[in-house]
Amino acid sequence: MPIVVQKYGGTSVGDADKIRRAAERVAAARQSGAAVAVVVSAMGDTTDRLIELAESVTAAPDPRELDVLLSTGELVSCTLMAMALREIGEEAVSMSGAQAGIRTDAAHGRASIVAFDPAPVRRALDAGRIVIVAGFQGITEDMDVTTLGRGAPTRRPSRSPPRSAPRDAKSTRMSTGSTPPTPASSRTRANSPKSAARRCSNSPVTARRCIRAPSNSPPAIMFPCSSRPAPATFPGR
Repeated sequence: MPIVVQKYGGTSVGDADKIRRAAERVAAARQSGAAVAVVVSAMGDTTDRLIELAESVTAAPDPRELDVLLSTGELVSCTLMAMALREIGEEAVSMSGAQAGIRTDAAHGRASIVAFDPAPVRRALDAGRIVIVAGFQGITEDMDVTTLGRGAPTRRPSRSPPRSAPRDAKSTRMSTGSTPPTPASSRTRANSPKSAARRCSNSPVTARRCIRAPSNSPPAIMFPCSSRPAPATFPGR
């Protein structure tokens, strides 16, 4: 059975109606006979609002606690997507990055993938479920939640027009027996170091999140952290 991996960005899951429409697209892929895994971002500008909330409490949020806070945005999206799919008769299960087997280093706010265990996702797919994975996050060896390096400012520039849902949704088909591919966001001008530096504010939180991941770091599996997908590194291979 082929596996289809779909990626929905914040615009595509920005409200309940958009989540329901995205769920219909996911269901259509499942009904075509494919196994389906979905990666979702936080709804709309949720991440920005969470950062602002943290900064309203403290001028210098603790990196570990900030990562735990920001990871909740994607959890909201993936659980709502799973609920929407169940509402239209599809078996679906939501997974955090940790539950999906995403292991990272301990660089909070700009973590890199160090290992990916596909077994949890594979078991759910083999059981006939649609798997909804929370993007942008993983977990360390010490079980601390991390968010992945993005290579661009967290805060969206106000002058940038919002993207439409079709451009914000991606789908990849793969053959049976392959490891789930690595959906990645499209390259934009915001990914350039010059653009990132220009758009960063003086906030220590935002500035921290503008740091680009090292060029030799492992690919960000199933998350929008690099411009092109690359083969994942699996334990024992």
